[in-house]
Amino acid sequence: MESFRLENGSAGGGNVTVTITDDSDNTCTVTGTIVDPGTCSIPNCNATITVGQPICNSNSTPANSADDWFSLSVTGDITDGSGSYVVKIGAFTSAVTASGTPINIVGNGLSGNPLLAANGSSTYTVRIEDSVDNTCFDEIIVSIWVQHVVRVLTQIVLGI
Repeated sequence: MESFRLENGSAGGGNVTVTITDDSDNTCTVTGTIVDPGTCSIPNCNATITVGQPICNSNSTPANSADDWFSLSVTGDITDGSGSYVVKIGAFTSAVTASGTPINIVGNGLSGNPLLAANGSSTYTVRIEDSVDNTCFDEIIVSIWVQHVVRVLTQIVLGI
């Protein structure tokens, strides 16, 4: 009995036709096809996060930056993974969303939303994960400086 082995990396390259010939009678042959089982390697999942321009909300109190918060649009792209993702910010986890579809995160701290204070000193790690493989992720750190404070100071100095 003889055995053979295909080259490394041949799985996933298509079916293989094998012809067996009798050593004592080369006219006696048997031909068969080995059906390709597909690649044996699992591709590495890749996650990419994109965060849109944060939107600041002054809570209708432009002179009080202590109650300001912001919202974010987050898009996760998952390749060679489940095709869907979640966003995590602290204890907050979003609903599962299809790869490439943006999620709007409202940072008001209400109804299960994370509190994203727009105070210029707080930082938040925004993380996307493949919805079934938490080892496939990307993250970014976000901090917001309150823009309206500059406007209020301008109004005071210039008397606007």
